[in-house]
Amino acid sequence: MRISDLHGQGRPIFSFEFFPPKTDQGARNLMVTVADLRDALRPDFVSVTNGAMGATRARTLEIVSRIQGDLGLTSMAHLTCVGATAEQLRDEVQQLMGRGIQNILALRGDAPEDVDQFEVTAGGFAHATDLIEFLGANFDIDI
Repeated sequence: MRISDLHGQGRPIFSFEFFPPKTDQGARNLMVTVADLRDALRPDFVSVTNGAMGATRARTLEIVSRIQGDLGLTSMAHLTCVGATAEQLRDEVQQLMGRGIQNILALRGDAPEDVDQFEVTAGGFAHATDLIEFLGANFDIDI
């Protein structure tokens, strides 16, 4: 389900956002927690961030796929410009779509804490709007 389909139904939309865990045990714990929250609070969807500097991109893919596939809960993956080229982002989106993930939150992302300003990755994007334009030009998605 696309999250955009939830809007306009005359009720609040309720969601959770998670950071991807760094360890396999953390991933197992997160899945138990998400299942408990799904059963107790019935969120409309959950989102999973990319972590600092996009360091957990693979884990984000794994977690959103498992939440949606194993738990049946609509998931949204965060996609950031940080530390990635256009081709790497294209591959990431293809993997997400291949796993049935229809919801992506496109963000520029933050510079690391020890850096004064955001630095564009060679072959990447400077702004979220650049990423959004790229997604719209290369994928059949709602923008």
